[in-house]
Amino acid sequence: LAVTLGAIGSFAMSDSVWGFSGAALFIMMMTISLSREMSRIQHEVRSMLDVFRLFVPEPVLDRIAKLGLQSIRLGGAEEGVATILFIDIKSFTSVAERLSPNQTLDFLNAFMRRMQPLINARGGFINQFVGDEIMAIFHRPGHAVAAVDTALALQRELESYNEQRKTLGELPIEMGIGMNTGGIIWGTIGSE
Repeated sequence: LAVTLGAIGSFAMSDSVWGFSGAALFIMMMTISLSREMSRIQHEVRSMLDVFRLFVPEPVLDRIAKLGLQSIRLGGAEEGVATILFIDIKSFTSVAERLSPNQTLDFLNAFMRRMQPLINARGGFINQFVGDEIMAIFHRPGHAVAAVDTALALQRELESYNEQRKTLGELPIEMGIGMNTGGIIWGTIGSE
């Protein structure tokens, strides 16, 4: 800014048209440069937000960051009612013991990839994955019915998945499902 003002001042003091044109050209070039830099920064911020949204579902952000990501603070609790759906693979430990770490990860990802779209399609979102467990939250009107419908769809999908596993010579897996409707608190916990 100081260089720009100095250049404008020196060009403005010049009595020639060339001096004024030079100042105008300099200002235009600086404006273009600043515009490009602002565009790059905006792109970086959007990219960071996109990455953040991969790990924090939009409904949670809507509750804990109403004024933008910079407004997220510990606490800030808001009460509500929702249905929580829990899913886990029965006897997961015995399955994982037969697999290498990479195979275990592949197995979990194959399972989760089949289940997550069914949850999302019915208005739920996954709050967390804990090993072989999925915790999904249904909070929109009719959330309890949506969660029950999702549980039935998950069971049907598991039957289909087990048929595929059977053709590959793999053992079928079983899934436990639990749910509860009641009061919840939207907020943040942990440390700074």
